[in-house]
Amino acid sequence: MKVLVTGANGFVGRAVCQRLQALPGMDVACAVRTASALAGSAAPCVAVGDLCAQTDWSIALAGVDAVVHTAARVHVMADTAANPLVGRIERC
Repeated sequence: MKVLVTGANGFVGRAVCQRLQALPGMDVACAVRTASALAGSAAPCVAVGDLCAQTDWSIALAGVDAVVHTAARVHVMADTAANPLVGRIERC
């Protein structure tokens, strides 16, 4: 089974990738935001850019049976917008 893990270079994503790779029959692939995040990964990775409505997932999802979505917006402590994601998804 081929599984794509989004946010694979994050705290949760790394742990999920390691656990999945330890299971027999698992083929793990990683989706990360930037090419610089690809370094040091034990699984094949693809840089997909920012997650938004225009993100092209075609390469990352090729042959994938399941997706584990661990990508998240974290460590943004000083945002004052009532809903900081409004408009962001469209501005990718």
